[in-house]
Amino acid sequence: MKTCTKCGRLKPLDAYNKRRAATNGLQSQCRQCTIAWNRANKRRKNDLDRVWRADNKEHIRQYDVVYRELNRESISKGKSIYKRENPEITKLHGHRHRARKAGNGVNMVSAQEMSDIAARPCTACGAAGPSEIDHIIPVGRGGAHTIGNLMPLCKSCNSSKNDLLYIEWKYSARPQALKAFAA
Repeated sequence: MKTCTKCGRLKPLDAYNKRRAATNGLQSQCRQCTIAWNRANKRRKNDLDRVWRADNKEHIRQYDVVYRELNRESISKGKSIYKRENPEITKLHGHRHRARKAGNGVNMVSAQEMSDIAARPCTACGAAGPSEIDHIIPVGRGGAHTIGNLMPLCKSCNSSKNDLLYIEWKYSARPQALKAFAA
């Protein structure tokens, strides 16, 4: 049993967080008082953290470099697990990245809008969804990653279209285009 320095109550030892620097290995305040103090001082603590980060940018950058170097394998494993478990978000990030890199401008397209587009049937051949998301004007040719430049295409149509404009592909001699627009 131990008395909390904040509330003054006698509590069992398991009601205290561990603290190596203390003589008995436990904090002087009970867990409930510590939680209450953290809640009451959250804004002040966040402000202090923000100031510290601003004053120590170089230290943080160096720490991050060393951490990434020492934990390269586990970071890579974590990223691959995230990509496997979140394919739609990963595709969305990829589209945004390519559009930013090309300098075409990126307007926010939410994951919900992307999944709505992917659920529709193929624009060209009418194959039932789920479809792949394609840019009408390809990002590589100046198209932006915006809602107005996205359309659903089935896998074979999307592969056939490649980096052509939709209208170029529609009137091309590519087998999938001929098949899709035969009528």
